[in-house]
Amino acid sequence: MKPVQLLAVCCLFLASETTLRAQATTPRPGTAERTAILDPVRAPLQRAIGQKVIFVVDHMKVDRDWAFVRATPRTKDGGPINYDGTEFEDDANEADEITVALLKKKSGKWTLVEHAYFTTDVWWESLWEYHENCPKSIFME
Repeated sequence: MKPVQLLAVCCLFLASETTLRAQATTPRPGTAERTAILDPVRAPLQRAIGQKVIFVVDHMKVDRDWAFVRATPRTKDGGPINYDGTEFEDDANEADEITVALLKKKSGKWTLVEHAYFTTDVWWESLWEYHENCPKSIFME
């Protein structure tokens, strides 16, 4: 292969690598897509605690039909949630108030694949390895 051809192949490879990495995006606050991703994460928690919640999102990435979210639940006015008398009462006293969720879009609707409230470890660290076609890019900062 001639040097010019080799250079062209290298440039194409680098361009495709950059394109693949750039596929993960973060939906802006207030957008319909962000709400559609957070609603299935929010619903089970709201049912369990009997309160409306919002999420302060620390990390949200979407790549094609996969999304990964790391967030802290708060009351509608942004304050801490009182978990007394709920199934999360003990967890709230022992673990960080972090919600983690992996979602997949099926038939145009975001659905929970994996999720946890009050997670104490980094169980999602290699989650993409367990779900076919799940992109590693959604887990990266």
